[in-house]
Amino acid sequence: MGLYEEIGKEKTQEKRIRKGLGLPGPKRTHQKVCLEIAMVLYNSIDESRYDVYPDTELDGPNSRSPDIAIWELDENGEAQKLRLILEVVRDYRQGIKYTYNVIMEIYEQFPDLQEVYMYNYETDTWYEVHRDGEVYEGDCFSELLGIRMDVTLVKYKQKMRR
Repeated sequence: MGLYEEIGKEKTQEKRIRKGLGLPGPKRTHQKVCLEIAMVLYNSIDESRYDVYPDTELDGPNSRSPDIAIWELDENGEAQKLRLILEVVRDYRQGIKYTYNVIMEIYEQFPDLQEVYMYNYETDTWYEVHRDGEVYEGDCFSELLGIRMDVTLVKYKQKMRR
């Protein structure tokens, strides 16, 4: 491959990396899982207090856009404070590590952010990422929403199979 072909390839990859959390565009399976989780969360929240936003920029153009963000609403029903984000990941260790690092940046940028979760759909594993950097695997009870993230998704999938 010649030099100009390499540069063109790099520019194409650079364009793909600009959106979202900085990783290449998601696969269909990833998008489907995000949609399912967003629907579950939307049906599980107090709509007068919170709203669910899938794949939405957090702070204007070209800012981070987690797979799912839950914002607290003000008295006019406008998104006021970022309270929860959820990232759907695959079992590639580099991608999970990169996502973790970005999550820590988002925690710094949004002091009102209370809860962050990662869901690995290839291993069906939930992770709760705390502001202090600790990561807990397994039971992910959302104090904010009053639900167990893992159990709520399982119940939804069972209901949809009927």
